[in-house]
Amino acid sequence: MVNFLISIIANRLNIHIKMQVVYTNLLLGIFNLLPIIPLDGGNILISFLNYKFNVNDSIKMALIISKLELIILSIVYCIFILILKNLWIFVLIIYLWYLYLKEEEKFEFYLKIHERYKNIMEANKNKF
Repeated sequence: MVNFLISIIANRLNIHIKMQVVYTNLLLGIFNLLPIIPLDGGNILISFLNYKFNVNDSIKMALIISKLELIILSIVYCIFILILKNLWIFVLIIYLWYLYLKEEEKFEFYLKIHERYKNIMEANKNKF
């Protein structure tokens, strides 16, 4: 939201780099809202899925959606690299994959721990 706010404020100012600031912040704001797990859009996706599903299923579905989104984004970025001849786009997609894989590792660890905890609680419930 800060990027959108900066765009609005910069648009009202009379500076010579106004449009660069506006467009850069708009693109950053839109990019950050993509439904990919390490980005804010991924957290929003998990929150929306929690309304319909439990936490574990929400995380699993969000990971699948994020991976599909990254695959599609990778293909689109490869086309942009060919057209724009800009390797920074390649660095960006590699960085997004790196962040996604780290987050996926954390969530999978959480899901394993949660499953073990649930099994222990059910075993103890049966004892009493």
